[in-house]
Amino acid sequence: MGFSKMSKRASSAPQKSTITQTKAPAPVPAVLTMGISPAAAVATWRLAESKLFECYTYWPVQEVVFQSEVFGKNQAFTANHFNLNDASPLPSGQPLAAVILVVPSIKDVARMCKKLKPVLSNSTLVLVDICGGLAPLQRLVRTNLGSSF
Repeated sequence: MGFSKMSKRASSAPQKSTITQTKAPAPVPAVLTMGISPAAAVATWRLAESKLFECYTYWPVQEVVFQSEVFGKNQAFTANHFNLNDASPLPSGQPLAAVILVVPSIKDVARMCKKLKPVLSNSTLVLVDICGGLAPLQRLVRTNLGSSF
């Protein structure tokens, strides 16, 4: 009837079962922008739009609107606000992959680094926006964050 008779030897052999494990999707790297400048706002917006990064901000504003010949006019960007005051972990539970740090003045370096330090890991990349012309800023940030950064 379409079935073939199996020999006794073949039927007594243990059956192999194939278990296919699917890999969980790799977590999306998280980026935090602390402070705001035109360059940092555009960088954060474009990183978020790429969907390759989960972007968070510690900004004084919730929404930024861009006027761009390349990306379109009136492009509104509403950021995921991250509260550094309670130093809670990111919603994804993973460490920050990168921080874009915008320091408005040299007087603010120590305060901002102190607030930022609890959420950093040894593998976090810290990018310092020096568009404001504060050349010694990188050295001051490194001094305030410690030797591991």
